[in-house]
This record gives sequence, structure tokens and C-alpha cells, in this order.
Amino acid sequence: MANTDDLIREATRNGEERLRVQMQIALAADQRAVSLGGILAAAASVVLGFLLTDANRLDGATSYICLFLSVGLCSASVLAFYSVRPVSMRFAGNKPSNWRDDIESDKPIVDALLEQMSHIDNAIDLNEAVINSNAKAFGWAMATAAGTVALSAIAGAVSAVS
Repeated sequence: MANTDDLIREATRNGEERLRVQMQIALAADQRAVSLGGILAAAASVVLGFLLTDANRLDGATSYICLFLSVGLCSASVLAFYSVRPVSMRFAGNKPSNWRDDIESDKPIVDALLEQMSHIDNAIDLNEAVINSNAKAFGWAMATAAGTVALSAIAGAVSAVS
């Protein structure tokens, strides 16, 4: 039974460590998304500012390309910021008062840790779903930005040749 007790304690410790790592991953992803969103919003503003100040000197194709580029970069920025929206993440540890019933009923620590393992498993699964959802939104932001820039470059090249 001592080996089982040690395994349960180790599994619980590893689960709590995974929750901590998930939180670090989520925070790093948020920082990356905020940075990208800010850069994209700034780029969209510069292109739109250029369009608005020089609109009467630009030909029609260039104006439309600038407008498309600005709207596309702004859309990518919105997607990046969407991936940073407030979400419900589960983290390691719990309130000491959550153990009160176990203490009062003199529940064996191994049984209490087995319940804690179940809680940790559920928390890890919920965090994974949130992380994956935010990663998908960030991926769409990257794809939108890249696609917008590529299409604008192609349109500019075609416009220059014609």
C-alpha cells in the first residue's frame, strides 16, 4: 500500500505542475497575441492614414489596395485581441477550507488525494480546451494578416504592370 500512496502523491504533484505549466503557456500566448494585435493595429492605422492624407494623389487601384490592406490588418488585429479575451482558467491548488469536510470526517489522505486527482484531471481538460480555442483564434489572426499582405502585394504588382 505504501507504493500506491507514493504513486497517488506523485500523480497529484505532477497534475498540479501541469496546471502551473498550462498557466505559463496561456500567459505567454496572451503576451504574444497582444504584441501582434498592437503591431497589426498600428500598421492598419498607418496605411489608413496614408490613404486619407494622399487619397487625391493616388490612383483608384492604389486607393482600393490601401483600403483592403487596412481593413485586413485591422481584422487580423481584432482576431489577435479576441484570443486574449478573459477566459476561465483553472490553476493549481485550492482553498484550505475545501479540505474541512475531509479533516472533520478523518478521511484517509490517500482517498482525499484521489478526489483531488479527479479535480486536477478535469481542470487540465478545461484548460486545454481554452488554450486550444485561443490558439485557433491567434492562428486565424496570423493567416488573415499574411493573406492580406500577400493579396495586397499581388494586387499592387498587377496594378503596376497594367
